[in-house]
Amino acid sequence: MSNTNQLILSLLLLLVLSHVNGFSIGPSSQRVPASSTTTTVLQEGKDENTDPDMNPLTKSAWYATELFGKVFGNKDKVQSENDAPPEELDFSQPPQSLKETLARIKLDNDRSYFLSGQVDEEIYDPKCVFSDPFVAFEGRERFVTNLANLGSFITNYSARVLNYDEQDPTVVQTKIMVKLELNLPWKPILAWPWGVQYTIDPETNLIVDHKESWDIEALEGVKQIFLCVFSDPFVAFEGRERFVTNLANLGSFITNYSAKVLNYDEQDPTVVQTKIMVKLELNLPWKPILAWPWGVQYTIDPETNLIVDHKESWDIEALEGVKQIFRKPTLTI
Repeated sequence: MSNTNQLILSLLLLLVLSHVNGFSIGPSSQRVPASSTTTTVLQEGKDENTDPDMNPLTKSAWYATELFGKVFGNKDKVQSENDAPPEELDFSQPPQSLKETLARIKLDNDRSYFLSGQVDEEIYDPKCVFSDPFVAFEGRERFVTNLANLGSFITNYSARVLNYDEQDPTVVQTKIMVKLELNLPWKPILAWPWGVQYTIDPETNLIVDHKESWDIEALEGVKQIFLCVFSDPFVAFEGRERFVTNLANLGSFITNYSAKVLNYDEQDPTVVQTKIMVKLELNLPWKPILAWPWGVQYTIDPETNLIVDHKESWDIEALEGVKQIFRKPTLTI
């Protein structure tokens, strides 16, 4: 892949996932252990790459998308009634005990702060270090600003807690299955497990380290943006929008048709196999009729419930199909 293409892909992926420091994709499909990255506390406004081997194009894309968020981010996000905090806690003040900090972290996760942008900033130390497999920076204000700008990138989302661990009184570890609908014309949906390790200073009761991990490879994340792969015996391409456009244009080629289901197999819960006898009357002066069995194998991603592969098969040789176009019709529809 050329450097230009790689930068474009990185920008598109990181546009959402790395826009907030937490929205980054890890370099492997395995969870990043807490001890795998040594984060140095940095001066306010300065960044440090947590992966010395990270591609500089990817790092550049991270900063570009953060700037994009500052310019085009959602400045007028309104807190919904469901996000309103309980009255017994004073969210305008830092927590007064470790127990209160743990309760407020839980409340933040309950309202999916990493997607909604509604974050309890007072539970974070002003110099808290925010990190993921790509980059780290120091400063609560920058993190809160990035979260507030998420509205321009995400049009819908859901979050399901896979694990929430408070066994260590000063460390909270989470793992959440997130699904995001992106603000792009074809409305792609991204989905994978995302985790955060929160480290709390027992002296101040404030979070001093917010370390994130994504259980997905970067390339797989990019694929989810462009996604479903459509193929037949002659050609293959990625992208739902192109497929939908091609289907919409069929009206100019087909004047009549019929279809009879020969087989419909759902034995595998993530694979559907069909076989259909199709007849098509083409929009040509001699009205040729094409007829052959046509099948599709649909492969479904169990995490997103979306079709990621649409593979067609035709039970006819290409030359025979061409002959049917120029042959005098012997069939009727």
